[in-house]
Amino acid sequence: MDTDFLNKAYQGDKDFWFLSKTGKIADYWISKCKYPDWEDFLPLFTEHTGYKTHTDHGGAVLSYNKDGKYVHQVDKDHKYEKFLKNELAPFRFESIEFEKCWWIKYPVGAFSGLHTHLPLRKLTSIMFLDTLELLDDKPLAGKLQCVTQNPVTGELIGDINKCIAGDVIIMDGKVYHGVYPTLEERRAFVCDFIYEVKFD
Repeated sequence: MDTDFLNKAYQGDKDFWFLSKTGKIADYWISKCKYPDWEDFLPLFTEHTGYKTHTDHGGAVLSYNKDGKYVHQVDKDHKYEKFLKNELAPFRFESIEFEKCWWIKYPVGAFSGLHTHLPLRKLTSIMFLDTLELLDDKPLAGKLQCVTQNPVTGELIGDINKCIAGDVIIMDGKVYHGVYPTLEERRAFVCDFIYEVKFD
């Protein structure tokens, strides 16, 4: 294997693409895309009742249907779920099955500490529902921080994501991630899935 080629080619999740084509799934992968119909999820924060809520230790308010069931109230045809599975179709997964979902509102000052989504073979997706202003004096405010690993070299990598409405971050459940304290209200929709890996 041409190690020099891999080092030059490495940008974000490219090693994951390479490994998936050879029948391997990297443990700490991150993939990014854009969901065009993100505004369909905004009524979760304004129009729908009957769900449960609790406040996280960082001040964010989490809301969810009973048993974490899918949000049929805004996506009865599971368009978003199908979109995610289609985005992951090039990867060598045997199956990807919905587990649970919730939606989060971060008031000013709220944050989320670094955490993972485990156990089992789990992946998580985060869709941003607001675009936050970028501030020169507080450049990390409201951003999603992920700590991943180059699966070829083992190098730890900090991956910081701007909060732009419609942007979707999909990652292995092993990836540590969290949100810096926000200076504006920040909303997001999160889905967890259980997956199995396909090998030849």
